[in-house]
Amino acid sequence: MVEEIVLNLVNQMEEKKMIEEGNREYYKYALIIMAERVLTVGTMLILGIIFKQFLPTVAFLIFFFH
Repeated sequence: MVEEIVLNLVNQMEEKKMIEEGNREYYKYALIIMAERVLTVGTMLILGIIFKQFLPTVAFLIFFFH
């Protein structure tokens, strides 16, 4: 699902001449990694809110990604 959305975005960027065709795979990889990280962190924060453990979750994320 994430890969399909990113692929669509990369195609649009290529059509609008924002990126070169040779760099297509680099942008695809980077955008997939960023999207998955955002989804992971977002899910963890939502679960922290649901379980009323928001601050410990934020502390964990800060130390985990540091």
